[in-house]
Amino acid sequence: MLLYEQRWPGARSASGNPRLAPVAVLDKTLTACTLLRLAVRLVDAGAVVRQLGGGNLFPNWFGPQTVVICRPQTRSRILSKQPGFAERQIIVDPRLENEKDYALLLRQVDSALQGRSHLRIATSESDHSILWDPEVYTLGAYRTGEVAFLASASKSSLYNFVKRGLLQPRRIGETVWAFSDVVAVRTWQYLKATQPKERIKTDIIPILAQFAGDRDAVRIGATSFGDVLVDRGDGWADLQTGNLVLDLPITEVDDTFRPFELGKRKAPHLLHTSKHTELHPAIIHGAPHLKDSRITARALAQLHIRGGEKSILSAYPELKDMEIRDTISIGQQLIAA
Repeated sequence: MLLYEQRWPGARSASGNPRLAPVAVLDKTLTACTLLRLAVRLVDAGAVVRQLGGGNLFPNWFGPQTVVICRPQTRSRILSKQPGFAERQIIVDPRLENEKDYALLLRQVDSALQGRSHLRIATSESDHSILWDPEVYTLGAYRTGEVAFLASASKSSLYNFVKRGLLQPRRIGETVWAFSDVVAVRTWQYLKATQPKERIKTDIIPILAQFAGDRDAVRIGATSFGDVLVDRGDGWADLQTGNLVLDLPITEVDDTFRPFELGKRKAPHLLHTSKHTELHPAIIHGAPHLKDSRITARALAQLHIRGGEKSILSAYPELKDMEIRDTISIGQQLIAA
């Protein structure tokens, strides 16, 4: 029976055996290069790949553990011949220009699967969806100067946002900001930098800052009009109302993590602050730190101020043959901020 359901996944139920691989059906009219790249990534993620040809032939593949990636005309044929097949399990003409696009497509496929079988998806440096998890997005403990540096904003702007009720940092002896606050301010600053002719509404700041995270989110987006949107694998929807959104110029919040300039201020890459420095809200309270370690950039900079690299190697002899200069530089900028 298991072999039959693997050969003909349309015979499975939504609560079918989780040991059975999910099925991805690829439209034969997609380009050969796209078909090959998709098939390789899907197989690596644990899916079985089927190829759908032209004509009116529709094998028994269309069940709760099947997702179809196809052209618009193929979608119309499927819905005509298989009216019971869920439309959210059909992905039409996905943009596939780089590794980030392929990673996003895998998450969309996984999100569309109704059964208990799911893909094995590895997180890459360009895939930030793990950050939207409620147990990650609201973590972090940043000083005001650190937020100003990471978000390319002035401290006076941050205090103004607090005064206006747009941000609500914690008070633990001093003002402490969460990773969500950093993302909120940085997104607003990025939109101003990339859309200088637009008036960017500050509405996105409290929405992103108060967003509690979403495990099903594939990506988060924002517009200059103050809208914050979430894609859970079936298109953009307004984060507050849940209504589907079409034909809006949307900036993915992922894009705001890249370095940018606004006036005389330069924002570093948020998660990969320099070549050897990284940041994650769940590690050392979100502090920028030396890659593959728990040594913060601030700690290295403070030791460097006291006694140069000799002082650093005295405290951390394991760093003798490691490149640490760019991490020290990040620490110095954090201290200066």
